[in-house]
Amino acid sequence: MHQRHMIPVPLILVLHTAQAAGRGQERLEQPRPRPILLTTDIGADMDDQWVLAHLVLSAEFDLRGVVTTHTGSHPVLTAPAAASSARAAKEVLDHLPLPERPKVIAGSSDPLRAKAEPSLGQGVDFILRESQTRPGEKQTHRGCRSRACPTA
Repeated sequence: MHQRHMIPVPLILVLHTAQAAGRGQERLEQPRPRPILLTTDIGADMDDQWVLAHLVLSAEFDLRGVVTTHTGSHPVLTAPAAASSARAAKEVLDHLPLPERPKVIAGSSDPLRAKAEPSLGQGVDFILRESQTRPGEKQTHRGCRSRACPTA
């Protein structure tokens, strides 16, 4: 003889409420992805390749562009370092199933001479252009210590 298990009424109500709440969430508007600009010395270490893949594949982020740089005091990239790093970033992107690739720009291959003196170039221009406030977006600038950085 099979024994029937009774589900207590409060548990049935909890399950039904959870299902109804889940259906209601489908109608809620999804948050917009956070716009991101990545500056990286990708190609020097494996961690930057993982970061790039995560940012470009995650629905939480809108990777607007990648600006590559030098490797600081660890010259492991072939000169010019920023161009070698840009090739490495493009190679990572080539292996990912993307409907659209973010722009990859080779920035400076040389470190700053002084923190208050920016090295101007297409990488800096791209960062400044993309960092301008867009309608409905909050503008933040983290880590920018140069006179060339926009003020919030």
